[in-house]
Amino acid sequence: MATGVISRYGLTAICAATSKTFLSLKPRVATSGTGARAREYVALLNVFDYLCNLNGRDRALANEGLSILHHGALPGSFPAIFHGLAAWGDGRLSDARAHFAEHLDRHAHDYVALFMLHLFDFLHGKSDCYESYLCADSRCEDERFGGYYQGMLAFALCERGQVEAGLATALAACDRGDPDDIYTVHALIHCWHALGEHEQIVDYLESRRTWWEANPGMNIHIGWHLAISLLAIGRTAESGHAYGQLRAYSAGHHAEQDLDAVNYCIRRYLALAPDPAFLREVRDLARNWAPSIYNSLSYFNDAHAACAFLLAGDRALMRKLVERPKIASLAPETVNAGQAILDAINSLMNGDHTDCVQRLEDTRGDWFRIGGSVAQREIFDNLIAVATMMNERQRPQLELP
Repeated sequence: MATGVISRYGLTAICAATSKTFLSLKPRVATSGTGARAREYVALLNVFDYLCNLNGRDRALANEGLSILHHGALPGSFPAIFHGLAAWGDGRLSDARAHFAEHLDRHAHDYVALFMLHLFDFLHGKSDCYESYLCADSRCEDERFGGYYQGMLAFALCERGQVEAGLATALAACDRGDPDDIYTVHALIHCWHALGEHEQIVDYLESRRTWWEANPGMNIHIGWHLAISLLAIGRTAESGHAYGQLRAYSAGHHAEQDLDAVNYCIRRYLALAPDPAFLREVRDLARNWAPSIYNSLSYFNDAHAACAFLLAGDRALMRKLVERPKIASLAPETVNAGQAILDAINSLMNGDHTDCVQRLEDTRGDWFRIGGSVAQREIFDNLIAVATMMNERQRPQLELP
């Protein structure tokens, strides 16, 4: 591998096929037929995947994987990436981000590392940092990876409120015709969502169903977009069917796979009177989220757990979540925002609608700090609407099952 290529592309140059698989959000397998360096690369990406789940269980698996990788060759070639992953695994988030940025200073066209930092910032509420490294420049023109970079850029523009620019960037990337570039399609959908173009979203996703359904890294989330867009335009029966399909994509019962499910259910509660099937569903969701109470490393995940407990009427689980010790590895402003959101949802469960609305409105400017996208965080506005309707007696009190 030429030194100049490594200097320019960093991790991305180790194995172009593996890099593309990573950027396509597809599963990766290290086979015995590949070289040691390529196998280490797959193991490194798997460590990153574990850390992205933001829970203690998977963080332990990531740290175990890192300890094995430190005996290989990659740490010497890309020390900043390994320092970043190790710091993340230790809960030193500021150090982790600084190491990722240091790596990109050395390898400006490392599209894999760019995506790593982008996802790190997305998960940790650092969307205000996107502009420092995601901008329109020569990286968009790269023949192999420029479209993937444009997808990151389009999503970043949308999250920063530059929706029209994001839409144009996403459409330009889609015009490249790469069938594996699922993240760009995701960015395109977010731009249309921000513009209220739900009919456009439904038409686009339904015409490409066989394509995005086959992507296990994004089919649940894109299925959520389809379900909430159908709900938004009043096609409620089809929305419920789409929701059932996205639940069927789930590979198991880990709480992290239920974020979009809970998000949909909050929206559905606001739009429709709950039926028995809905109540059974939210009880199942609450049960799945229960283990996360003492395992979670994310207030964004916690907020969805709280919403599941709210809809299921499970006061015991809500109380345990709210009273659980704060997540020590997060910045104080993130902890304060996250805890206030949990307290607001608890107030809604306890019938104190005014307090719920007040806490959410007081922290509105800090919602981004807990991570997730603008579209996903719309559920906090949904909760304000639910609390306001209850306060005005337009909707009955949430009842315990």
